[in-house]
Amino acid sequence: MKTIIKSPADCTESEIDTFVRMTEEGGQVSTYQLRNKILRAQKLVFIYNNENCVAIAALKTPADSYKTKVFSAAGV
Repeated sequence: MKTIIKSPADCTESEIDTFVRMTEEGGQVSTYQLRNKILRAQKLVFIYNNENCVAIAALKTPADSYKTKVFSAAGV
């Protein structure tokens, strides 16, 4: 296994496409403005088994509106 961590700006178009595709296939997040959200992330993580990307992760940069909603719901 090989792990690659990089900023979205340092990713190839193919890597971004892979990240989008795998996120959509996972079915756990909204696909609304997904590519834009991925491009706003601080870091993207790609885990490869041989030449195949088998897992992804992101250190996200949440929108201000999202942070406000979450903190409000938490009573903070």
